[in-house]
Amino acid sequence: MPHEVSLRLLPHPRGSMGVGMIDKPRKRRLSAKQKSSTLFHFWHNLQDIKGEAEQMKDGELVLLVGMMELLVEERIALLGGGRAAAMLVSADTAHAH
Repeated sequence: MPHEVSLRLLPHPRGSMGVGMIDKPRKRRLSAKQKSSTLFHFWHNLQDIKGEAEQMKDGELVLLVGMMELLVEERIALLGGGRAAAMLVSADTAHAH
């Protein structure tokens, strides 16, 4: 299992501080269902942000959030297959959640 590596200031033998690498164990991995659920909640938050950007009439922000929305939808579809895609199609985007 790969480990995350973080940099930390470590004492040097001659008394100065230097940057050293230490191994940091990863958190427990999420299941595909947990990832899909988290992404689905994130997708709803993006809907809210997109709505606010539209109200502000900020076309560039709307475009950016729209691209993020497409990436999240693609990831959800890859993780959850047909069930996740059905959740997105049936999602109520008429009001904020």
